[in-house]
Amino acid sequence: MSLGSEILDIRPNPAIEKNGLAAVLLEDRTIRLVNMDGSSAVTLNQERYTAMAWSTKGKQIMCGTETGVLHQIDPEGVLKKQHVANPGNEGQQGE
Repeated sequence: MSLGSEILDIRPNPAIEKNGLAAVLLEDRTIRLVNMDGSSAVTLNQERYTAMAWSTKGKQIMCGTETGVLHQIDPEGVLKKQHVANPGNEGQQGE
């Protein structure tokens, strides 16, 4: 299966019922949700992504962007929620 760009990271979905589904972060900063059997793929390209992690049950994947925005996306590629960075926080945690 050709994805059209170099692979930077692969994260298999941890849910047993989603066996074979993986998120692939590509060098062009898109994320592809692919079934490893080659049956389908969804491209996430709303922004330039830099990181990704599945929820423990595999029901959603959190994708981080270059601008600090987080996208909460379901396994079908639908954006469920967007989390905007807090500009006043500057990376500081509570005191």
